[in-house]
Amino acid sequence: MDSNGDGLTDRIYVGDTGGQLWRIDLPPNIDSSNKGTIALLASLGGTCPSCGRRFFYPPTVVQLKDSKYTSAGNSKYDVVVIGSGHRPNPLGTDVQDRLYVIRDRAINGLVDANNDGVADASPLTHSDLYDATDNLIQDGTTADKIVARIVLKGKQGWYIDLEGTGEKSLSAPTVVQGVGYFTTYTPATSTSSTSCAPPEPGEGRIYALDLLTGGAVNASYDGDSNDTGKDDRSKEIGKGVPSKVVPVVIKDKVVLLTGVDGGVHSENAPSPESSKILYWVKE
Repeated sequence: MDSNGDGLTDRIYVGDTGGQLWRIDLPPNIDSSNKGTIALLASLGGTCPSCGRRFFYPPTVVQLKDSKYTSAGNSKYDVVVIGSGHRPNPLGTDVQDRLYVIRDRAINGLVDANNDGVADASPLTHSDLYDATDNLIQDGTTADKIVARIVLKGKQGWYIDLEGTGEKSLSAPTVVQGVGYFTTYTPATSTSSTSCAPPEPGEGRIYALDLLTGGAVNASYDGDSNDTGKDDRSKEIGKGVPSKVVPVVIKDKVVLLTGVDGGVHSENAPSPESSKILYWVKE
């Protein structure tokens, strides 16, 4: 990413198949004595028997300023959005995969007192993140909502558990107007070990999550438009492994396209009242 808009890449984020998330800060002029700084931003793979989370697809990174769900003085940060899943084993069911939004607050460079190219700060773990799986900020009691907001303010991001059996993220996320869009795949639960036929294709889903809280943003995802809660976080869009969500601007709308089930799922992105779509041409 180009974090300061000078036309030069100065920051690189990458996940690996050990469930780790790395950040590389690049100086304006790279040479043999000024190679940049690499840091292990987060370690999220885990070593327990049912962990083994892996990142096979790149994160999406956006810059954000927020004072409602973050502590005072920490309102500006990079948002690193990524989902875990084992692409070579889409039918696996033994790993608890998750969707993550990490707040990277070290946006002005990392401390490297030892000059060894590695940041001094310890990498983030799940204890540094808010578990938003139960969606208490939207679905909890009044007391639950207050406590959830307080806890979230003190954390370095959030995650949610994918609750389908073997559900996993097998594409890169997309961010549109403050909403993180993920797609996931859940393998079919009924398979025959004696048949030579291919397994059932499984279920593809789309998730639309508020970047700040992990809450739902589309009240109709659960089949009605009565309210917005945990059931509205995602919906099934077809069979098989879906592609990433691709936004396309058509007139005054942002249309979200996802390849799935031999076709294309299409829906409009919610349009906040304060947003405007701008057009320009560079010659």
